[in-house]
Amino acid sequence: MVTDSGWMTKEIFLQWFQPARPVLLIQDGHYSHISIDPLDVGVFKSFKAAFSNACHKYVMEQPGRVVTADILAALVGQAWP
Repeated sequence: MVTDSGWMTKEIFLQWFQPARPVLLIQDGHYSHISIDPLDVGVFKSFKAAFSNACHKYVMEQPGRVVTADILAALVGQAWP
């Protein structure tokens, strides 16, 4: 899935999340893909930790339950209030 411009579009982004579809994302070695951005250090690191905690808590409280799009949105909301 690519565009002529090489940019991600809404349509292509949504195709990545089709059910039961394996995905392989390959990024080149461009410096923008491998450098540590201030957002990675300051914002996303905190979000990742909070999201991981929310997911872990959900799995412990709801073992075996399928994670739907609504539940995923709620977990993101807990991590990013």
